[in-house]
Amino acid sequence: MKKIYLILSYSGTVPALFIKMFTRYKYSHVSISLDKSMNKMYSFGRKEVNNPLNGGLVIEDKDGLFYQKFNETEC
Repeated sequence: MKKIYLILSYSGTVPALFIKMFTRYKYSHVSISLDKSMNKMYSFGRKEVNNPLNGGLVIEDKDGLFYQKFNETEC
């Protein structure tokens, strides 16, 4: 049986802050991963690190540009 891992996170970006204020939850983003190492995650998020308006379905890499730039992200 395969497992699906849910990753809840908060990056501290402006969109994340608005989501957090609106929902009143600690985390503002959800990703899924199909492997325990969570090297590759899938979510609806930014397609470009510096452009929060260009969003869609993305593949996230925990060592990628987004997490390098927002390295204080809480999971």
